[in-house]
Amino acid sequence: MKKGVDSTLMFWKAFGEFKEGGVTEAIRHLEFIQMKREIQYAATIALIFYHNQCEIVDDARFLRNLTLLGSSGKFIFPSK
Repeated sequence: MKKGVDSTLMFWKAFGEFKEGGVTEAIRHLEFIQMKREIQYAATIALIFYHNQCEIVDDARFLRNLTLLGSSGKFIFPSK
């Protein structure tokens, strides 16, 4: 049996990084697992939120994540 990355565990690891103030590291973890089918929606929502919390927002990545959500991306996130 081939061992791979547990995407759910990586998602929660990213959440822990975010809560400890490591926004950039959290984003890096989520981008690694974002295209895994079982976690794609949650990872994309978290990426949008984490990018929104950065001091300098990467607009291209932020918009790419919104595009991935398609029409369901009508969420309002609180400002900083």
